[in-house]
Amino acid sequence: MPPIIGTDSQLALDGFGYFIEPHSYQVIRPRVRRTDLLGQSANPVAPGAGSGERYVDRGPAKREWKFIIVAFNNLTTYTGTVETTTGEQLHDQLQTSYNKVNVTIPFIDPNNVTWQVHFDDMVEELVDVRSQVDGLQWYMHCTLYEG
Repeated sequence: MPPIIGTDSQLALDGFGYFIEPHSYQVIRPRVRRTDLLGQSANPVAPGAGSGERYVDRGPAKREWKFIIVAFNNLTTYTGTVETTTGEQLHDQLQTSYNKVNVTIPFIDPNNVTWQVHFDDMVEELVDVRSQVDGLQWYMHCTLYEG
């Protein structure tokens, strides 16, 4: 059964629902722009200054998403039920998605909009090595690019 955003997860990646660390979700959309020199200058003493420059704005680039997925044990959904998926299983699901090469994967953002993305970067942060007793728990720093 696919995850339901706002009920049993905050976002979905590659068919699996995840919860994220508060204040970690970012959508970055830089502008594509370029400055060119026209080869002529208004001032021969300082070439390239003044009217010899041209600024070209090509509009917004593709989106980049950054967030931290909480891969903890015993997470509680919005309905109050305890997730049966362990932190290690969440970690492994993300590893499987990250290891896919030259493919786009489905991503559902917190606004319930579906995107095709490239899983570009992932940093694994082990919360506490002593958590091995209860099962490892991770902060998974993820970076996605629009496909």
